Amino acid sequence: MKCSRWLTQSLLAVGMVLAVVSGLEAVDGCPDGFLELVEKSIPRGVGDPDVMAQLLKPTIATPQLSEAFNRLKAQEAVGDKLVIDRTKCPSRSSEEDGEGKDDCTFRNDLGSAMRLKLDLGKIAYLNPDRSFESNLLQDNKITEEQALKTSQEVLAAFGVPGSEINANRAVVRELMVAGRGTRSTKPHEIHRAEIHILLPRRVSGTPVFDSEAKTAIDARGQVARLHIKWPDFQLAPGLSAREMLSRADVIRMVDTELSKENMCKSLSEVRASIAYVPTRELTLPDQGSDERDSNNTGNGYMPALVVYAVPTEPKEDSGDIAMAGQQFAVPLLKSSSTEQ
Repeated sequence: MKCSRWLTQSLLAVGMVLAVVSGLEAVDGCPDGFLELVEKSIPRGVGDPDVMAQLLKPTIATPQLSEAFNRLKAQEAVGDKLVIDRTKCPSRSSEEDGEGKDDCTFRNDLGSAMRLKLDLGKIAYLNPDRSFESNLLQDNKITEEQALKTSQEVLAAFGVPGSEINANRAVVRELMVAGRGTRSTKPHEIHRAEIHILLPRRVSGTPVFDSEAKTAIDARGQVARLHIKWPDFQLAPGLSAREMLSRADVIRMVDTELSKENMCKSLSEVRASIAYVPTRELTLPDQGSDERDSNNTGNGYMPALVVYAVPTEPKEDSGDIAMAGQQFAVPLLKSSSTEQ
């Protein structure tokens, strides 16, 4: 009994000493946190009154998606006939209004479906007959230019403001599939199945965080799948250029947030860019990421700095685990929704 108690006390003492030494080493090796990486990443416009004033005067396209959307035009654009699924729509929804403004789903007997949540700016469309599984014997010969043009035309028909589509930043990828029969002696076949297009959003030249449209174009040049996330744009109330956070304040906020989640010398790069960000997505001073969604429920967008931390790659065959990157956004202005 005495031996066991002595051993336990000794181990506890050793653990306390190691914890203190470890803490001292971390502080000595990284006294300034991630300040050097952060300072290099901050765009020039942060802390500039003229830039902040301009960000508070965006040219907002009209009408926005929730008002411009028309179901009949949308289904004509994708070449599909759909009817209301009354089990998936509020009773006040009407098939005859041609709008589908409510939270609603439309379907047909062939399996096609279009899901609407226009209050959140969300539209999803799927036609299973156009999936790559249905067209494996036919290579997709649609050019990237044709796929991009089709995507833009369909989005316009759905009511997405054309001036907000940043086609210059479009991400275009090819989906290649390969396979062969289990008893075949022939070499496996490779087919170009789909063209995937991602179109980011911008307002007055400034990116809009977490807002984009994605399409999958099949071998016939038709939209096989579509996903739109394009909430109506409006600035959060109470924003003023006079309440601009200084560059030093923003740097300190970013450094503090990085230091909460990352060990010293664990990051190789920090990237940051100015964007319009929903206030509910912002990481505020003295607020952890776990508290963000529950405590910050403000409406609208505000100018913010979107930060992405790139972890240091482990050495080859070191056995170390590659860490995931970290992404968050901090405000560039004070407002009623960001004041603590």
